[in-house]
Amino acid sequence: MALEEVAYSAGNAVGIVDVIQALPPEIIGKIGILVTILQAASIAFIIYVIFLITTTILNIRRNKKIAQIEENTRKMNANLEKLIKKSKR
Repeated sequence: MALEEVAYSAGNAVGIVDVIQALPPEIIGKIGILVTILQAASIAFIIYVIFLITTTILNIRRNKKIAQIEENTRKMNANLEKLIKKSKR
């Protein structure tokens, strides 16, 4: 009988509250556990997204420093090549 009430309520689009009230307490308890698991999973997901954002920011900064070091190394190599050419003359 409860399933018929749920189907009737869902068919008339009465609302989710009416559907939940029509469920037996055992199912509501199991749904409560599912909701708790989903909340924990969403918190873990939010923490993971924050971690990804921070690592992305740190990687961008690291890559900029590496690019500067590479540019400085190229300049030093060019200067060393000039010195080597001068010393050979």
